Amino acid sequence: MLTLVTNSGGQIIYANLAVSRLLGWAASDLAGKDIGCVIPEAEYKKVQELIASHDILPERDQSAQEIDVWLLRKDQKSKQTKLSWRQLVLDGEYCSCLSMRVASISDIELRIAREQIVEFKEASENKSRFLSNMSHEIRTTLNGVLGMVDLLASSTLDEQQSNYLASLKKSSRNLRALLNDVLDFSKIEAGLIEIETVPFDIQDTLQAVVDAFLPAAAAKGIQLQFRHNLNHRLYEGDPHRLSQVVTNLVSNALKFTREGTVTISVTEEMLMVAQDICKLTLSVTDTGIGMQPEQQGRLFASFQQGSTSVSRKYGGSGLGLFICKQLVELMGGKISVASQAGQGSSFEFWVELQPSYSSSVFMDTAPPEKLESLVGARVLVVDDDLTSQILLEVWLKQCAVVVVCRSNGQEAIDYLTSGEYVDAVLMDVSMPVLDGLSATRQIRQQEALGLGSNRHVTNIPIIGISAHAMEAEVQRCLEAGMTACLNKPLSRVGMLEQLASVLAMAPSE
Repeated sequence: MLTLVTNSGGQIIYANLAVSRLLGWAASDLAGKDIGCVIPEAEYKKVQELIASHDILPERDQSAQEIDVWLLRKDQKSKQTKLSWRQLVLDGEYCSCLSMRVASISDIELRIAREQIVEFKEASENKSRFLSNMSHEIRTTLNGVLGMVDLLASSTLDEQQSNYLASLKKSSRNLRALLNDVLDFSKIEAGLIEIETVPFDIQDTLQAVVDAFLPAAAAKGIQLQFRHNLNHRLYEGDPHRLSQVVTNLVSNALKFTREGTVTISVTEEMLMVAQDICKLTLSVTDTGIGMQPEQQGRLFASFQQGSTSVSRKYGGSGLGLFICKQLVELMGGKISVASQAGQGSSFEFWVELQPSYSSSVFMDTAPPEKLESLVGARVLVVDDDLTSQILLEVWLKQCAVVVVCRSNGQEAIDYLTSGEYVDAVLMDVSMPVLDGLSATRQIRQQEALGLGSNRHVTNIPIIGISAHAMEAEVQRCLEAGMTACLNKPLSRVGMLEQLASVLAMAPSE
C-alpha cells in the first residue's frame, strides 16, 4: 500500500517506504514537492479537488472516495492504482492521506504471483537454515582458535615466538572480519537483516568506535579526530548497525592513509519540528591515497574494490562498502563518497532519527560492573566442546571465579538439582543429549513449580552462548528463559562484562 500525506496546498509532507520501492522516489526527495510530481497531468485535477476539499466525510462514506488514478514513476512510466482518500488535521492544518494500491490483476497472474511468493519464502527459509548451520560450525571452530591465541599470548614467550603469535593473531582477526562480512552479505541477500529501534547515546556510540581505533592510528602515526555538533545526544535507532557502518569506514580510512589525519564528524539538522525528526549526517574523512572518478563508481558494489592493485596491496573482500550501503539504506538513509587521487577521501551518510527522551538509555550505556565483582562467584559452564570449556574456564579463573564444567544440558540439570550452589550458568545452545534451550526451559519449569531442595535453582542467571549469528536465534534464547545471549566468537571482556552485569541484576538471597 502506497501512502502519501499532503497539506491543503498539495505539497507532500510524508511518503512511506512503499512509495520508494514502487515509484522509484526516495521519501526525502518527495518531501515538499507538489503532488503533481507523481500524478499525471490528466489525473491531477480530480486529485487536487479532493485535497482542496475541507469537508470531512463520515466514516461510512469514506469508501466513496476510492477512485482510479494513474501514478507516475520517477522514470515517467505509469502505474494504475486505486486511490482512497481520507482527510485529517495535523497541527491545526487540514491534510489529506492518499492510500493507493496497485490495480487488480488477472487470476492467472495472481496465481503465478502467489506461487512465486511461496517459492521465494521456501528458498529464503532454506538459505536461512544454511546460514545458521554454517555460522554455527565456523564460529565454534574460530572461537576456539581465537581464544587459544589469547591464552597463548598471556604465557611466557621469547621474542621470536611473540612475533609468530602476533602474526597469527592478526591473521585470526582478519579471518573473523572476513567471516562477519560474508555472513552479513549473505543475510542481506536473504533479506534477514533486521534494524532495531532502541534508545542510545550517539556521542558515546561514536566515541567507542574512536577509542577502539586509537591504538591502530597511533601505531601508524595518524591523528584520529572526533568532531560533533549535536543538540541531542539520545536518539531512537540501531546503535549496533550505525556503529558497524562507521567502524568499517574508519577501518578503511586508516588502511589507506599513510600519514596525516582521519576525522569522524557528526552534525544534526532538525527536519520536522512537529514530528520531532532529526537528520544526522556522519562523515569519515582521511588524507589517504584517494581515488580516481572511475574507481568511485564501483565502490559500493559487492566484491568490488578501487582496483585490482588495491586488492593485492591492501587485502579485503570488497564487501565492506556494499554492506555499509545496504545497512544505511535499511536505516532509511543514503551514503556517498567524494575523493581525489593523492589527496584523500570523504565518505558521508545520513539517517533520519527521532530524539529519545527515555531514561533507560543510561542503563544500557553505563559502564558494566567492575570485573573484580566476579571474585569468588561460582559459575557453571555447560558446553560439549572441550576447547570452549577450557577457554571459558581459564578466562573465568583469571578473575578468581570458581568454575564447574558439564558437557550437556542433562548434566547441568542433574548438577543443579543435586543441591550444589552456583551464581550463574554459561550455557551453550547446541549440544547433544539435551540442548541448551531445552535445558533452560526445564530449569525454569522447576523454578516455577518449586521442585528440588536447592534454593539456588531460583531465578538463576543463564547466559546463552550461540554460534548462530541470527537475530531469531537470540530471540529463541530469551523466549526459552535465558537471561542474555552471547554470539561466538566470544570476546573475553564482553563475556566477563555480561556475566558481571547479570550477577548485579540477580536478586539477593
